[in-house]
Amino acid sequence: MADATDLKSVGGNTIEGSTPSSGTISRTIHPAIVKTALTSLVAIAASLSLLCGCATPPVVVSDSQLNWLQITRRSADENILQSRINLIGVGYIEFIEGRSPRVTNAFSQDVGNAQWQDVYQEKLGVHPDVIRDWLQLFVDAGVMDSSKNKVSKNNEAKETVLFQANINREKAICVTDDEELLRLVHKLIDVIKLHGNRRERK
Repeated sequence: MADATDLKSVGGNTIEGSTPSSGTISRTIHPAIVKTALTSLVAIAASLSLLCGCATPPVVVSDSQLNWLQITRRSADENILQSRINLIGVGYIEFIEGRSPRVTNAFSQDVGNAQWQDVYQEKLGVHPDVIRDWLQLFVDAGVMDSSKNKVSKNNEAKETVLFQANINREKAICVTDDEELLRLVHKLIDVIKLHGNRRERK
C-alpha cells in the first residue's frame, strides 16, 4: 500500500508527477474539477441500484479514511501498459504505469529487466469525498462480491485486474476480467490522466 503521508498536502489539492528523466513536477487543481467528472458515474450507479430489484440493500461506503482500494491491471498485450492504482480514503490517489516489473509488483527485484526504468508515477491529493465516490462505484459494480472473482476462458483482450480492498472494515481480494469492472478501471485511468501531469511515451 502507498503511504498517504507521502503527499505534500494530504487531503488537499496538490498534484505531483515524476519521471526518471524529469524529476518531480507539482501543480494545483481544484478538487471540484475531479469530483465533477464523477457525478454522472455516481448517478448512473445509483439508478442501476434502484432498478436491479435486489432484495439485498445496497452497500453504502462509509466516510472512514481507513478505506482503501488497490487496483492492478495486467495485460498480455504488449501495446497495453501495465498499471497500478491506490485509492486511499484520506484523499490520496497514486497511479503507476509502464512496462517495468515494478508496476505490478512493488517489491520486484528484477533489476536486470530491460524495462526496469519504464515506470511513470502520478500522485494526486483530492477531497476524501472523491475517493468515497470512486469506492462506491466499484462497490456497486461488485468489487466486494466473491462471484466476480473469476476470469473467463474466452478472454480475448487477455486483460485482468487484481483488486485488493479494505472497505467498511471488510477485506476482499478479487482477480477478474469482468467487463463492468474493467470499464470502470479504464474510466478511472482516463480521469487521472486528464487531470495529472503526463509525459510522452514513444
